[in-house]
Amino acid sequence: MAMSRSFAEIALALSLDYESVFFVDVQTDVYEQYAAHGNIHRLELKYAGEDFWAESRANIIGVLYPEDLKMLTASLDKEKVLAATEGGRAFSVAYRMLISERPVWYSMKIVRLNFEDVDYLVVGMSNIDEQIQQSEELRRATSKSVTYGQIALALANQYESIYRINFKTGHYREYRANAEYQELSIETEGEDFWGDCQKNLRRVVYKEDIPLVAEAFKKEVFLDELFSKGGLSFAYRLMIGDVPTYMNLTAVPSGVNHFIVAVSNIDFQVRREREFSEALGIALEKSRRDELTGIKNKNAYAEYEADLDADISQGKEPCFAVAVCDVNGLKQVNDILGHKAGDAYIRAASRVVCNVFKHSPVFRIGGDEFVAILRGSDYERRVALLADMERIVQANKDDDGPVLACGISPFDPATDKCVAQVFERADKLMYAHKKELKGLA
Repeated sequence: MAMSRSFAEIALALSLDYESVFFVDVQTDVYEQYAAHGNIHRLELKYAGEDFWAESRANIIGVLYPEDLKMLTASLDKEKVLAATEGGRAFSVAYRMLISERPVWYSMKIVRLNFEDVDYLVVGMSNIDEQIQQSEELRRATSKSVTYGQIALALANQYESIYRINFKTGHYREYRANAEYQELSIETEGEDFWGDCQKNLRRVVYKEDIPLVAEAFKKEVFLDELFSKGGLSFAYRLMIGDVPTYMNLTAVPSGVNHFIVAVSNIDFQVRREREFSEALGIALEKSRRDELTGIKNKNAYAEYEADLDADISQGKEPCFAVAVCDVNGLKQVNDILGHKAGDAYIRAASRVVCNVFKHSPVFRIGGDEFVAILRGSDYERRVALLADMERIVQANKDDDGPVLACGISPFDPATDKCVAQVFERADKLMYAHKKELKGLA
């Protein structure tokens, strides 16, 4: 697959949250699998195949928990997944693998990305067994008529603090709190749960989250959501050791007059997800940048073109022009002076295009071809800018600087149905200029 390097960068970012990452060509079904190894997340290309869907369905037989086989086999349907991931949506499914003869919960999440005008599915596999077991223990504990001490014991290693509250009288008791959480000096037993919550939150909740938490802990608001939905959950930040720390509160009814509140520290997960998002954003940005010149590449141009085409199809009639520039003499530089000199020549040509069209996005879409989409003042001054380019080129011919042929064509809403039509006119003008520069016109 042509995009292995970009895939590896994205897979490395994803490896913070996924044990294994697949990249699947939507058109051909060819795929690559990456896996991270060791504490430093050393990434390896683990496997490549020709038919992701058929091979995946075959591979799960014998390793999947038998009760989940039919469900997951049905889920691994190409048309179903493509429909579910349309428009940037994510497709996810949970299932159990047999590991050491024990069913272990995993999650599969699939999103769609585009590289070099080709759609790919990114499939991430993660172990969610611990989260499932925790949720199941909480569900089992609160669905039975047991003492709250038993519930606390079952959840002792999973939550920072657990409360049992009588919603009629307001009496509450905290059954467990670790040393770090106890530093907040929140009461461990009291007669007015709602009043104490309002008093304590203004002292210990991160200031930006106080309005959210204060509203959530109004008695009528809290109980309405608790009993209408059968439970509630929300995240907020506490100040622990002068550091805003993400927490999650889960509340469920228990018995006739009580409900249970469990508070868990989710700071590590939240920050890991943020780091993952930032790393993925960096990897995706790299996939849109030309490594040699640092400007936008063909992938970025395709995205920009698609956005303009959408505006045109909706009748918005955007004002823009396309400038196509081609570097003259690159082959001779490579043949005579070598490819390092050729690379320097391309970088110099890129600076010329960027300096002339300084208010417009510039893309390198080929070895010696650049495109600028002229908007705003550059669009209004396109004739003058073309003259500026000609003056620079003539000066460079005498000084051994980069020589570029250039053609510019504006969008005509009366005749043009897409950007490609504008590009074709600009490309023809560029080739006419190229002949002039070679003295062939």
